[in-house]
Amino acid sequence: MLHHEILFALLGHPGSLFSPPTPSSKSDPDLAYRCTPLLRSLLTPSEITHLERTISHAHLIPPLQNFADAAADADAGESLYLRAVRRGVERMMDEYNDRVRDLERDVLTTGSGGAGVIATAMRREVEWVTSLSRFVGVIETMS
Repeated sequence: MLHHEILFALLGHPGSLFSPPTPSSKSDPDLAYRCTPLLRSLLTPSEITHLERTISHAHLIPPLQNFADAAADADAGESLYLRAVRRGVERMMDEYNDRVRDLERDVLTTGSGGAGVIATAMRREVEWVTSLSRFVGVIETMS
């Protein structure tokens, strides 16, 4: 069951086992979603650290998805460059969502869905989502 909660958190929906970031921590990826006290009582300290590292970028998913979704609503007055960036981010978010869905399918079909398996599978995505979020932040300040 924990793997479902992890996968939902990776899509930006922390559920009841993870607490969302506080307003002061939204800019710090190391202080994003955290394990709730209930979940902490069920895991070892190393499992907690590993799990929180796995979902550290997940708080960035909703703003990235909102930025990408705005591509469909972009008006003709928006610059061609900004529309192209939105479309590119939209494509990348589609790939990210597909990756999480593929991971869910693999977990359900193989039965091996521990936090370690999910963390290993998502390692690359954590890095590029964080970088993409920084890039989109710069673009938004310029527009």
